[in-house]
Amino acid sequence: MGDNIYDNGLENSKDKNLHPTDLKQIINKFERPYGIFGKKDFWLSAGNHDWRGNIQQAINYTTKSKIWKFPHNHYKIKGLPNWIHIYALDTTRIKVLGDKDRKFTDQFYDSTKSETKEKQLSGIMSAEKAICKKKGWKMIYGHHPILTSGSHGRHNFGTFKKTVSNLRRKHGFIPEMRKRLIPFMHKCKIQI
Repeated sequence: MGDNIYDNGLENSKDKNLHPTDLKQIINKFERPYGIFGKKDFWLSAGNHDWRGNIQQAINYTTKSKIWKFPHNHYKIKGLPNWIHIYALDTTRIKVLGDKDRKFTDQFYDSTKSETKEKQLSGIMSAEKAICKKKGWKMIYGHHPILTSGSHGRHNFGTFKKTVSNLRRKHGFIPEMRKRLIPFMHKCKIQI
């Protein structure tokens, strides 16, 4: 669900080669803990902390691991039965659209490569094409939630009753996520 290598993604891999320090982080933070489950696939999504490092190296690592599956920053999981369709969204690109006109940039903080709004929304557009008209169950996932009672939304309000009341009044959500994803989910009949 994102922030796969916390705190700053693969920050030492500056070129096409995976830096030994980053490989050590992947082994310690992913391969060892999740390797105990055998050869089960772990389908990853990008988080804002992944974007602080070399996101392309995180994607490239898919070819080196038996369980790390991260073919793109947004993608449809292939090889599933035709009754289920799962799509990983890069919600970091969606969330930052609402950050007071701050442009999302390649590698998150590199201000020399600003992206257009269309590029930022390309994951949603690709998801629409990939799963919108499909029959069966449809699921999307990503790092940032639409609704939350946590500190990244508009706050946890103490008691369960207050939190639910404020969620209903639209206080417990990330505005850009709600604005972009709720209409998409209704249009495509996304169940999960």
